[in-house]
Amino acid sequence: MTPRMRLLLRLGGWLGLVLAVSWACRIASPTTPATPDAQATVAAAVQATLAAATGLAPQPTAPPTAQPTAVPTPALAAQPAYVWAYRDDTDALVLYDAQGQAVLSVPVSAEGLLFPVAPAHGLHTLAPIPPAGPYDMVVMAAGALHRDNKEMIHTLDAISPGGSRTELRVDGNLAGIAGIPETPRVAYAVWHMVGYQYQSALYVHTVGTAPPTRSLLEMRDDEGWGLLPVGMDTHGVWVTRAVSGAPLAPRGLSLVDFTGQEHPLLDATFVGLDPVAGWVAYSPATGTLAWQPVQSAPTPALVGNPVTVPEPVFPVDQGAIFIHAAFSSGYVAWQVHIGTPMEGWPYLRVYTLDGQPVAVQNDQGPDPAADVFEGPPWTWVRTAAGQDYVVLGGRRQSDGQEVLLFVTPDLSQTVAVVPGHFMGVAYPAR
Repeated sequence: MTPRMRLLLRLGGWLGLVLAVSWACRIASPTTPATPDAQATVAAAVQATLAAATGLAPQPTAPPTAQPTAVPTPALAAQPAYVWAYRDDTDALVLYDAQGQAVLSVPVSAEGLLFPVAPAHGLHTLAPIPPAGPYDMVVMAAGALHRDNKEMIHTLDAISPGGSRTELRVDGNLAGIAGIPETPRVAYAVWHMVGYQYQSALYVHTVGTAPPTRSLLEMRDDEGWGLLPVGMDTHGVWVTRAVSGAPLAPRGLSLVDFTGQEHPLLDATFVGLDPVAGWVAYSPATGTLAWQPVQSAPTPALVGNPVTVPEPVFPVDQGAIFIHAAFSSGYVAWQVHIGTPMEGWPYLRVYTLDGQPVAVQNDQGPDPAADVFEGPPWTWVRTAAGQDYVVLGGRRQSDGQEVLLFVTPDLSQTVAVVPGHFMGVAYPAR
């Protein structure tokens, strides 16, 4: 590989990390609109999902308890067992189980689906997934791209195996979606330019009802920072600040309650959140990652003492940029970019929740992508699948295909390589 090709590879990998609003790159020829029967089918599926969810909103997860002198290690209350991916080559959403097996493929009738600003998700599943099926009543809320005459517009769509319908039209760019697991309530952020300023707004919507008439929170910024929902529970929406068009990590974490009141929690680099399990990862100082339990009620707060891991930076004069963390049962996995944005490389880290290393990838360390990708390990931590696997995402250089890798926490075994862009997770029926 020539130096010029290596530079282009690094640039392409970093641009994949840049927190920018983007949409599905495949703009197909105009598709045939959904028929009234398909619209009626998905409407019935949505109504059935809403009826099933009525009165079944999850109760607030009790905050993990810990001794003041001990490292808190509560068990996960629940965790996703399914992963959604969007295949823009087939215009389909594919549901993979925790072993990477496809269990459902849902055609997308829009021009494409919107890829969210990292680390937000691109869709939310309105109800738990029945492990043995049937899957005909599975409904998702996702950002979609539609053609309105000659204009491409962003919408929030309800999508099911029976078809899709547009819930609402977004005036701007839909940046990301978060939802309360197993319920039809979703939060989404809209970004657009107002003069020379970036304006972002946070909304909450219950699928199947009238669109919201006002935002919960708005923000204007001269440098491209905007509101981004990264989680949601029965007390409010977890929000960080992300930036468009520059290689900067998200900053801060707040809970915005449903009256629109913002409750700041962290003033540090945001790295990852699992609102269901109650864990947050952040970087309190250069070269250090920390994680600890978090609660939203009675007031947003960090619980117990953080676990901190200093990054063994190599060489010493280069920095470490933490990219994204995902929690699984007993583990936390994240990506760290060592070096400058143009000259460094990303590496994987997996630790137990009490701070013991499971896998620390370096130039000679384990590389689960070695047999999938050519050259350096340009993969990114996306989520956890069940209790046994970490899901990585990346672009295969041989054919340009976006793929997901299901790997063991010690990074020693890749159990599945499947096509698609990561879009979100789903929980099993209890």
